[in-house]
Amino acid sequence: MWKYIIRRLMLIIPTVFLSGTLVFFMLRVLPGDIVSTLTSEGGATEATKEKLRDELGLNNPIVVQYAHWLCGNCIVLDNMGFAAPKYGREAVDANKSEPLIGGIISGNFGYSNYQDRYVGQIVRDKMEATLTMAIFAMVFSLLLAFPLGILSAIERGGWWDQGIRIFTALSLAVPSFWLGILLIIFASRTFNWSPPLNYTPFFDDPGRNLAQLFLPVIATGLTSAAVLSRLVRSMMLEVLREDYVRTARAKGLREFIVVARHTIRNASIPVLTMAGYHFGFIISGVVVIEFVFSIPGLGQQVLLSILARDYDMVVGIVVILTMILAAWILVVDLLYSVVDPRIRYS
Repeated sequence: MWKYIIRRLMLIIPTVFLSGTLVFFMLRVLPGDIVSTLTSEGGATEATKEKLRDELGLNNPIVVQYAHWLCGNCIVLDNMGFAAPKYGREAVDANKSEPLIGGIISGNFGYSNYQDRYVGQIVRDKMEATLTMAIFAMVFSLLLAFPLGILSAIERGGWWDQGIRIFTALSLAVPSFWLGILLIIFASRTFNWSPPLNYTPFFDDPGRNLAQLFLPVIATGLTSAAVLSRLVRSMMLEVLREDYVRTARAKGLREFIVVARHTIRNASIPVLTMAGYHFGFIISGVVVIEFVFSIPGLGQQVLLSILARDYDMVVGIVVILTMILAAWILVVDLLYSVVDPRIRYS
C-alpha cells in the first residue's frame, strides 16, 4: 500500500511539470503583456514601456523566460549562453526579504507584478474559499445522486423513475451560472433573503460561511449530481440482475437489506471514478460561479489575471490546482479498497 502511495505521489511531479509547461507556452502566444496593463492609464511612452519590459524579462527569448520560470536564476541559463536575467521584483526591488531566486522547482510559484505580491501568498489567501465550495458541492452531488439513482433503479419504469430522469435531464441542460442567478432572484423575492456579500472563512464562522455558500453549492453541484445519479441508476440496474442478488432475495431478505448490503457497495466503484473526474469539473466551474456570487476565490482570481495579462499568476494557479486534483484522484483510488475489500494495492 505505502509503495503504491509513494509511487503515485512521485507521478504528481511530472504531471505538474507538464501542465505548467503547457500553460506557460500557451499564454506566451497570446497578444499583449502585463506592461500594457500596468501602463494603460498612465500615458507612458514607448521607451518607458520597453524599459519596463526589459526589467521584467519580457524581451528575453521565450526559452530564457521558461528557464527562469522553471529554475529561477540558476546556472543553466549561463551554460545555455544567455545571461541569467533578473526580472520581476528582483529587478524592481532587490531588497525584498523573499527574493525570487528559485523557480518552480524550488517551490516558488512566481511573482504577480499586477498585484505586487508573491503568487504563493495570493493563492494561500484565496484557496480556502474555492476548496470549501468545491468540497461542499462534491458532497452535495453525492448525497443527491445516490438516493435519486437508487430510487430510479428500484422504481424502473414507474413515475418516480420518469420524474427523476426528467429532473436530471433539466439539470444537465441548465448552465450553472444561469441557475445561480435564478436562485438569487428566487431567494430574494420569495424569502426576502440573499447570501452575505462579505466572504467569511468556514473555520471563522461556519454558519455564515454555509449561508453564503448554500446557493453557489447548489448551482455548482447540481450538474454533477445529475450525471452521477444516472450512473448510479445504470450500475444499480446491472447489479440487481446478478445471481447473488437473486440468491439473497430467495433467502427471504428484505428488499432494503438486499439493496443496502449487496448492491450499493458493488455499484459504487464506477461512481467513485466519475466523482474523481467531476471534482475537477466542479473546480473549473467555480470561475463563473465565484463572479456571480462575489466569492473571492481562485476562479475569480484566475479570470482577473487573464484579463490583466498577469501570466505568472495564471500559471501558478494552474500548477497548484493540478497538484490538488492529482491528490484528489489518489484519494479516490485509495477509496476503492474501502468500498471493495477484494481490491489490494501492492
